[in-house]
Amino acid sequence: MKKLFDAVTGLDQVNGALILDEEGNAVYDPLRLNRIGADNGEAEWRGLIFSDNFSGELDLVFEKGRLYLRKTGDVYLLVFMDAGASVASLKLTCDLFQQEPVKKKPAGKRFFSFFSGAVRRG
Repeated sequence: MKKLFDAVTGLDQVNGALILDEEGNAVYDPLRLNRIGADNGEAEWRGLIFSDNFSGELDLVFEKGRLYLRKTGDVYLLVFMDAGASVASLKLTCDLFQQEPVKKKPAGKRFFSFFSGAVRRG
C-alpha cells in the first residue's frame, strides 16, 4: 500500500492521495487529507464508491482541482490533483501496481518429463 501511495504522490501535479477500504473508510492517509473540510470528523467517500455511475474508475474535474478514484485490488485509491493534470501517467502507475508478477516455470523440463514416462526402453 505504501509503495502505491509513494509512487502516486510522486507524480507531477498530484497534491495528495488516500487509500480507502471497501467500505469507503480511509485506511492509509498519512497526510490526513480525509479530515480536510469535514465538519463531523472524517469525509464521506461512500457516496462515490457505491454510486451507480462508478464502474471501477472515476475522474471528476473541477475548476480548481481534480479527483480521481480507482479500485485497485481490494482497496480504492483517491487522488487529489491540479485541474490541468494528466491522468495518463496516474493510470499507468496504477496499472503497474495492479499487475501481479507471473512466475514462470521452465517449459523444457516439463516437456521432457511428460515424454520420459511414455518412452519404453528395452
